[in-house]
Amino acid sequence: MTPRQRHGLLVFSVALALRGASLALFPASPVLDGDQVDYDRIGWHLATGRGFAWNPGVETSIRAPGYPVLVAGVYKAAGRNPGAVRAVQAVLGAATAWLLYAVALSMFDPRAAAGAAWLCALYPVFIHYDGRILAESLTTFLTLLCVPGLYAFAREGARAPLAASSLLLGLATLTRPGTLLMPLAAAPLLLLRRPLDWRAPVLYLGLFAAVLLPWQVRNHRLFGHWTLCSRGPGFGLFVTGLQTQGVPYAEGFRRYVAMSQEPRYQEPTEPVRGSHPYMELEQRMQAEGKAAIKAHPLRYAGIVLGRLPRFWVTSHSSLFGVERSLREYRAEGRWGPVAFRLALLAFHAGLWALALFGAWEHRARWRELWPLALLPAYFTIHIAFDNVPRYHVPALSAVFAFAAAGAVGLWDRLRARLRES
Repeated sequence: MTPRQRHGLLVFSVALALRGASLALFPASPVLDGDQVDYDRIGWHLATGRGFAWNPGVETSIRAPGYPVLVAGVYKAAGRNPGAVRAVQAVLGAATAWLLYAVALSMFDPRAAAGAAWLCALYPVFIHYDGRILAESLTTFLTLLCVPGLYAFAREGARAPLAASSLLLGLATLTRPGTLLMPLAAAPLLLLRRPLDWRAPVLYLGLFAAVLLPWQVRNHRLFGHWTLCSRGPGFGLFVTGLQTQGVPYAEGFRRYVAMSQEPRYQEPTEPVRGSHPYMELEQRMQAEGKAAIKAHPLRYAGIVLGRLPRFWVTSHSSLFGVERSLREYRAEGRWGPVAFRLALLAFHAGLWALALFGAWEHRARWRELWPLALLPAYFTIHIAFDNVPRYHVPALSAVFAFAAAGAVGLWDRLRARLRES
């Protein structure tokens, strides 16, 4: 085993140990909440032969299939045991750290690759999501797994890895439809390579569409819509539209909850054909949100631009139970939560400063490094709909890689200046 292979194994082992310790020391509540309920119910019904269903035997389109299939596979083997899913995700999280080491090693200095991998292994937000019944762990792994194939094409024009990347991105999109437009963002960048290869974007888009098509056909046959799931950007557009009218976010969220709880939008208890209740709600929210945004385009632009720094520089405080305002904690004399949140904010701000410096340091190689830079650039489009930091999680591995490269570049410059002096 080479030194680099040993280092990769060490990263994987430490990452796995930390995730295992987190599961043991901070056991999750036995009562699932939020999106976890959907994934657990659909996964269990799928595992027990009652269909891709929220209510037994009643097919649904409320979620994309990728993550429920993973949950169903675990439940098939271990029974309805969310702990077993969390254990699988601990392995998946450790594998993501190892994969980032391998990806960064192919692109940057070995020191930068090691730094990126350790950031991924030790990052508390990743460890947290690996312990939740949510799609983040699988989406992060699959999204990063798309990068090597794009990079191989950008460097060498290799089409087989490009095809593999397209297929993997299709699987990632079936897990989290937020990457649905990513191939369109990648397609023009594939044309940057010389000599020009027009068939590359056609191949990439075609294989990607082929992966999605069977599920889209299923949804159209059952519910009359071609989308991957009936949960889309409607919520974000609805609340953002209200914000352009001067309605505070909290009030907009309250109105969304009230609307979503109307009886006509609940999951059916009997099979339906030609429509899905939540798709009707999604279409209504999108229509109302877009109408408000069109009526106030300048306010909308201001809201979106104002979201950018908070989307990437965040404390993820709600994950750790310290989501109250810093003012409230200071008034109560509780300085621990204040210090914790400020430390995470400082970490993310410093991380982005280093990442931008790393991208600048390697700007001469942009024609081959764009596949990695594409992830944070693309995921930033979420601010057009909402400001939920959770949506940027699958792109953080790329930020870690550029930040580690930036840190190495700064260190080398500092050493050079010290030698000169």
